[in-house]
Amino acid sequence: MGLWLGPLLFLLTVLLPRPAGLSSEGQSALAVTLWTATWWLTEALPINATALLPFLLFPFTGVMTAPEAAEASMSDSLYLFLGGFFIAAALERWGLHRRLALGTLRIMGTSPRRLIAGVMAIVAFLSLWLTNTATTVMMIPILLAVVDQARRTLGDGPEANRFAAALLLGTALAANIGGMGTPVGTVPNAVMIGQLADRDVSISFLEWMGHALPVVIILVPLAWLILVGWSAKVPKTLRIGNIDAIRKEARDLGPWTPAEKRVGLVFVIAVVLWVTRQDLNIGVTIPGWASALEALGIVPEGKAAGIRDGSVAVLAALLLFLLPSGHQGERLLDWERAARVPWGILILLGGGFVLAAGFTIKGADGDSLGVWLGSYLGNFRELPFLVQLLLVSLLVSMLTEFASNTATCILILPILFAVAAEGGMDVIPFGFAAALAASCSFMMPVATPPNALVFGTGKIPMRLMLRNGIVLNIVGALVIGGMAWLRS
Repeated sequence: MGLWLGPLLFLLTVLLPRPAGLSSEGQSALAVTLWTATWWLTEALPINATALLPFLLFPFTGVMTAPEAAEASMSDSLYLFLGGFFIAAALERWGLHRRLALGTLRIMGTSPRRLIAGVMAIVAFLSLWLTNTATTVMMIPILLAVVDQARRTLGDGPEANRFAAALLLGTALAANIGGMGTPVGTVPNAVMIGQLADRDVSISFLEWMGHALPVVIILVPLAWLILVGWSAKVPKTLRIGNIDAIRKEARDLGPWTPAEKRVGLVFVIAVVLWVTRQDLNIGVTIPGWASALEALGIVPEGKAAGIRDGSVAVLAALLLFLLPSGHQGERLLDWERAARVPWGILILLGGGFVLAAGFTIKGADGDSLGVWLGSYLGNFRELPFLVQLLLVSLLVSMLTEFASNTATCILILPILFAVAAEGGMDVIPFGFAAALAASCSFMMPVATPPNALVFGTGKIPMRLMLRNGIVLNIVGALVIGGMAWLRS
């Protein structure tokens, strides 16, 4: 059904009369989005292959040229993923992921529910300070080793599959939610702060946490409860191993090898550089290392902002190819093993970037698709304030399932601020409702990088991600809209 429904929706959208205010490019972008979303939802084609559709269709429909689509498909985020994949490959090659997994099991115990709760808490905390993408990249190799360890006890049956899916999906949920908590957690937070600054409204680091951290504290336990109690149904009595056997196995690994130490060092270097790259404003500004390099004249003046997390990931990858392992003249990583990384996930993300770019194309005969969709928010002004905030939260969370959360915020926030200012209302609650809801994209693999990363492991059924995500999107919108109303 999905195979034919996608092209049918595309043709109907293109052939039907164009909605008032929407450009012809916006109408075509909407048609391509419906086709792509249908195939993603139904998995009529492999999801990575479906991501090629926007690149193919946008030039034919006049949304953008093929070179423009190719440019839109590339991002420093792709290099962040690629470097993270190489780090994961090195961790796996030398068995460090197994050592870390056994250590995690020793600390968390053998109850899958408790283990998933502990992992989600750790991931949410890390995502307050790291990008949620970097946190997920770091955790995946450790969690995959935990899954392998669990299969030794549970076998390859449905219980093991549910545990694996719940553990990995819980990681993505916690990373998305944790990123809301601080201005540096995810890009939409910084977009909101910057756009408010243009209106002479300042939000400090602690003020942001005062608004957003309660949302994180509420949503992480709710996400865990929905995941293990309903969508994945992890039994309370299930155990994934004998703790004494796990301790013995950890002891049997012996002391750390030189290769493990060197891979671990590169891993730690990457984490430290990710954490300290940007300036930190806590009343006083603590310069990040990128700004420090600019101040020392090592980086050209005004160019420090061009250094991104992807730069750090590539540096770590090159170190892995460069450093000797101390074992028979081998390097920490060779190309034979590096070539096994999941390249399909990069195609998936690239397609998502092209689709997001299509939302911003404005034609001579009307608005872009993003602006056209956002303009309908103006109709909400007559509704009660709480209902307005709830609808904004729900709309943004659903829209970012198919478009970049950053692009969505860039498009939606100016419209929201204009609507609020025209009605004599405070702009900050609307800003928080939209910016935080942009991180509540739990349904689609392409919605956020953490979703794409965990889906790329091949252990999470699409139906599980959709079923869990729909419920959590609604719960997240209710919590965010309600908290924005209470804090207003």
